[in-house]
Amino acid sequence: MSCLEKQIVVPYIDSFVQVLKILENNKIDIILKKISEHSIEEFARRKKMEFWKGFEAFVAAPEDVIIKKLEFYRMGGSEKHLTDIRGIVAETPLDNQCLGGWIFKLSLQQEWEKAQ
Repeated sequence: MSCLEKQIVVPYIDSFVQVLKILENNKIDIILKKISEHSIEEFARRKKMEFWKGFEAFVAAPEDVIIKKLEFYRMGGSEKHLTDIRGIVAETPLDNQCLGGWIFKLSLQQEWEKAQ
């Protein structure tokens, strides 16, 4: 098994890491599993995707990306998160029941209204 095929699981850490892939001008955000109901469900909904031949990684569901961006907007107020959310909503089929449920549970209604 190559190092790219290994999965590193770091449970119960409240952290967020960014990995920059300079050569192709891409950014990968790595979110570590936390002790929360949302994090447990978020990890259950992730999907494995092949990015290039021989390299697969798990990708968050679009609803969970939106939830994270709403949380980041709440913490820092960066309009970039709202712009990103608008783009995801415009271009991606969403499970609105799942998204709405988490927006309610995490009290993100005000942030969601600003993203509309």
